[in-house]
Amino acid sequence: MINKDELEKRRTPAKLHEYVSTVLDKIKSEPIETKRARLKEGLYKEFIEELYPLDIFTSWKYPLDDVEVRLVIGSQGYDAIIYDSNGDEISHVEITWPIDGQRQNQQAHLLNDRGYGDGVICDDPLVSAIEVMNRVYGAAVKKSVKNYSGLSGASLVILIDVYPHFYFDDPEHQRELNCFIGRLKSLNYQVENVYLVLMPFKKVISIVEN
Repeated sequence: MINKDELEKRRTPAKLHEYVSTVLDKIKSEPIETKRARLKEGLYKEFIEELYPLDIFTSWKYPLDDVEVRLVIGSQGYDAIIYDSNGDEISHVEITWPIDGQRQNQQAHLLNDRGYGDGVICDDPLVSAIEVMNRVYGAAVKKSVKNYSGLSGASLVILIDVYPHFYFDDPEHQRELNCFIGRLKSLNYQVENVYLVLMPFKKVISIVEN
């Protein structure tokens, strides 16, 4: 269903969003592809963990749709390049989405095999929320020491899965989330811009912006 050339094609944010939405609709409508996507087989890993977040970020960052964006698959130290209307590179983007890979894979297999996962049982949901925040913070600490000075206008985009761990109507949960955001802002990044994306709500929060 997807191939490397399509994933790496240069597009405006609007065209990228259209492409991502089309692929997501096809995945949902084809059971075999749904199962492959859950397991992140083939290029689904890059589509879900890189192109999909890139779509969210560029749709928010460039509402005028006056740039082009291209995913770059590989280990070159960034995940995407942003071009201006003249075709010149103006920014690089690195995306990180810290997850519990083992659990996610287990859940994917259960969903594919029997149609439902094993759920999450926790006496205190805040414990689960803090676990998620600590995992993401640890990843941010590692990224903060990476030197992006060789990349023009570099942005680090960090995603966190707030659902189903956070209860936004709970003051204690909101305080912990605000504290977590404060901890992210206190890090000494070597990159021009840092953004946090709350998933699955696609809410983008500026952590550092120059």
